[in-house]
Amino acid sequence: MSNVAAAPAASSSSPANPTTQNRSLPSRILIITALLLRLALYPLRLILTLLFPPNEFDGLSHTADKSAAHFSRTHFSSNGSSGDGEDSSPFTGTGYQTTLLDAQRQSKICLVYLHSPLHRDADQFLTLLKSPTVSRYLATTPRLTCYANSIHTADGANAAQSLAVNSYPFVAVLGMIESTTGGQQQQQQGRAEIILRMEGIGGMSSEEFLTRVRVGVESQEEVLREVERRRRIREEEIMLRQEQDREFQQTLLADQRREAERRRQEEEAQAAEQNLINQKQSRLQRAGELLQPEPAPGVGPVAKLRITLPSGKKVDRRFLASERLESVEAFLILYFEENDVAIENFSMSSTYPKRVYDDMSLSVEEAGLCPMAVIMVQDLDA
Repeated sequence: MSNVAAAPAASSSSPANPTTQNRSLPSRILIITALLLRLALYPLRLILTLLFPPNEFDGLSHTADKSAAHFSRTHFSSNGSSGDGEDSSPFTGTGYQTTLLDAQRQSKICLVYLHSPLHRDADQFLTLLKSPTVSRYLATTPRLTCYANSIHTADGANAAQSLAVNSYPFVAVLGMIESTTGGQQQQQQGRAEIILRMEGIGGMSSEEFLTRVRVGVESQEEVLREVERRRRIREEEIMLRQEQDREFQQTLLADQRREAERRRQEEEAQAAEQNLINQKQSRLQRAGELLQPEPAPGVGPVAKLRITLPSGKKVDRRFLASERLESVEAFLILYFEENDVAIENFSMSSTYPKRVYDDMSLSVEEAGLCPMAVIMVQDLDA
């Protein structure tokens, strides 16, 4: 077992493979050579930058919209490159991707012209595009939006690469396809289908150019109408859902308000009922505290009272002459409670002499009820 364990240690201490060393040597030589070349050419790069400074739209430092607007204003504006006055160019002043996105949103066809300034037919084809018939058609066709830019700009070069341009002058008519997959990012970039592709058309006449473009545009009319119809349907569905959501929210809010009002009324009713119960209990408790036991026979002086209820029932009860009328009232309150007599508010009076007893602080004797009297009870809630 000790011999097996020692074998790897022996192999790890062996010298490296000569073949591996031979392969890594050329790689190191190449890396060192590249570094030396970059250091040697760096001053030359600085000199070339000073002699040939970057143009306004070289690289990606400027926006695509700026380069497209500059090209349209320079070559197609009625005032040339001055930039003064109204721009009569049929081409948009927006970048390639922005133009595609706008065409997709507006259900339009996009005409793309890519200009190669160094091509021998570039000026001739610009003259064709500036002709009144072509320019008028490009500017007045409702379903058409036009983009133009130089391939010497970053935006123009990007468009040329996207369309795989092989020769110039180049014109393409693009139909915008609705994206059903790919999410929001793909829709923002716009998805284009090439309907018409024309390359190396420097010798083409304006009549032939217009005919080919018209055929391409008219072939998409039905497609555009269908796209527009679907867009309207989607907008109507969105509006309908929004209206349904608003109605649902309003109904939900109304239900919540009704439920809150119902709970409030229930709470108020429960509070009022509890308040009545508390008042009744307090009244019974006070009446129990005020009422003294009925005097025994022989204890005097007393007043023997016959109390006639509204139902005609008569109740006899003796009271000490010194007891106040509130004791008589307390007796009736407890009697009504114990015998389930539905009388809450009442008054006491006598028929002879006719008198209403409303001063409960008087004693029975002061009220003239000694030695005996008849008291009538009136239900004030009846």
